[in-house]
Amino acid sequence: IEKDFDDIAVLGWIEKNIPSLSDTHLGLDLNDMGKIDEISKEVLKHIDTAKVLEIASCFKMPDVKDYPFEKLDKQNKKIAIVNDENFSFLYHDNKEFLKEIFEDVVFIDSTKDEEIPGDTDIVYIVGGYVEDDKNYDKVKDSKRFRDSLIKHSKTKTIYAECAGLLYLSNRVDEKDMSSILDLDFTLHNRFQRMGYYYSKELNAKGHSFHYTNVVDPKNGTDIISKEKNGSGSVGSWQKEGVFGTYLHTMLRCNTELLKKKFLC
Repeated sequence: IEKDFDDIAVLGWIEKNIPSLSDTHLGLDLNDMGKIDEISKEVLKHIDTAKVLEIASCFKMPDVKDYPFEKLDKQNKKIAIVNDENFSFLYHDNKEFLKEIFEDVVFIDSTKDEEIPGDTDIVYIVGGYVEDDKNYDKVKDSKRFRDSLIKHSKTKTIYAECAGLLYLSNRVDEKDMSSILDLDFTLHNRFQRMGYYYSKELNAKGHSFHYTNVVDPKNGTDIISKEKNGSGSVGSWQKEGVFGTYLHTMLRCNTELLKKKFLC
């Protein structure tokens, strides 16, 4: 490679058959993270880290003088973010951005059966795992959490992504959920969406990766498509202030979505 390309440096190589993380139907098994130290040592065995640092030192981050996104006023509201072992897919910047926007931010653990505080204005349920046996067992008996979420849904706002959407439904196959949205889902052996998608209603781009699909796409409120304004299929549902979607979105650069669904 270095003989043929004078602008490419070979920094090392990785042996075959090194230890690896186990996987689930949605990717890596995060409960297998104990192997990371061992895997890291195997990966770095033949990597010239000094050369990596030498090359990296040649590059400088560009100076950003102006904040490149729309600025939003601080909201005198309380948001509860459901984030735990099951609902684990929370973009770090979404967490930081919501702290900047909302006066009060609390985190709820559904697997510990924590209640949504009564003075919460909006609940944000992030993506993760709820449809497989192991993860469903962690929340199926979380009655206090479920009841407080149902109570909140009757008068206030909920925004739910992917696994959060599934939890709002009646059931996934034989697994009963909260029945906040009148939807049924089923788990397939292959992914139903994978990659980046556009939301027509939200005018936003995001990521979607799931093995479930709705049994009957009735009352869908949003088409998710691979191309902007392209043809696609229903991927979001809404009932009054409750909105569930298969789309994972970076909120800081999609403030129109935030204003429509979080600040309404």
